[in-house]
Amino acid sequence: MAGVVNINVKTIKAQEGYVTVVWTNADGLGFQGYRVHAKPLIELASKARSILHDFGDVYRAPSPNFTNGIVQLAGIGRELREGLFTYYISADSAIARESLDWFNDVTATSPGVTITVAADPILPLPWGLLSEANDSTPSIQLYSQFWALRFQVATTYNAMRPGAYRTSNRDGGPKLISALDQVVFEKASGALHRSQADIITSFLNRPVGKAFSSKGCRIRWKEVGNENCVIYFYGHATGRELRFGESDALSALSFRNIFRRESRQLSSGDKLSYVLSILNGCATVTGQESDGFLEATSDFGCCGFIGAEAIVPDQFAILFGHELLHLLIVEGLTVRAAMTKLWHKHEPMALFYGCYAPPSISVSQPQPGELPPSFDSVNYHPGMAR
Repeated sequence: MAGVVNINVKTIKAQEGYVTVVWTNADGLGFQGYRVHAKPLIELASKARSILHDFGDVYRAPSPNFTNGIVQLAGIGRELREGLFTYYISADSAIARESLDWFNDVTATSPGVTITVAADPILPLPWGLLSEANDSTPSIQLYSQFWALRFQVATTYNAMRPGAYRTSNRDGGPKLISALDQVVFEKASGALHRSQADIITSFLNRPVGKAFSSKGCRIRWKEVGNENCVIYFYGHATGRELRFGESDALSALSFRNIFRRESRQLSSGDKLSYVLSILNGCATVTGQESDGFLEATSDFGCCGFIGAEAIVPDQFAILFGHELLHLLIVEGLTVRAAMTKLWHKHEPMALFYGCYAPPSISVSQPQPGELPPSFDSVNYHPGMAR
């Protein structure tokens, strides 16, 4: 039987610099929370994202070799994993050690372990990059030990209440807002094979269509009405804003204000309509506290987001974004199943993306349609063999 691990990370308002970590099983049974120092974990997270950033330079080589980068990233991932249990304050050492023993037992004895993190934005860890590797792990096996590969992992904001969201019907699926930095999108799509570019452009024209500005997003949102919706952004970004050009940016707070829904809009029998965001821009995961997208996509009716942990090469990003949309909207996979498939398929570039949405949500029923063979290569790179 597959093991289930739930991690709840909460800020301690009265004790600045600490967070509590609570580990439970599928029934909510587990341990009393223990306090850990946030600062060293945040510093390690920054190092991990810096290594990911360097992957982009390797990716541009004719025959990329990621071996050294994966070794470095696995080392930081192991430190992050250990730090969750060892950066405790002395008074909580016993609880931390008991939690570690339990986690080791579950992950060692249960195949197909699922890990769902209820996270606080004060601790923006790249949870998929934590690693189970150790000093004796062969380098060829390091990639498989990242949590994104070793477990089925997803993260949600710890105040989110996903509810019983409905799955879109076969005859339409969700509405799609394609929010694009037009210059970045046209440059990236122009560098693709014509057939790939045409497929991507056609897909993004699905109702309700493209938006090339923050104002355009507001207009498209009005066209969605009370329907289920996927918001797809492609362009340059930070952990605090999405950019549509040098003079037009959409902050996380503005994003939240535009796309939030009133509770009266959401009811549909005993189900809720949803808004799932795919923020395919540089480092959209890294914002902290109320100015980041983890909280901005957590309002009632919103289902979090899938976003980038570091700056992603434009060509990889545009192809990855399309394949993810295809898996969700055409093949009807759940968020976790789609991300798990891509993490396994695109080694190691898919690690750029983190899943910060309820893992079991499905945005569509399966529909006819297949990706062309040009999407089959590892990392969409002709210099990398499968």
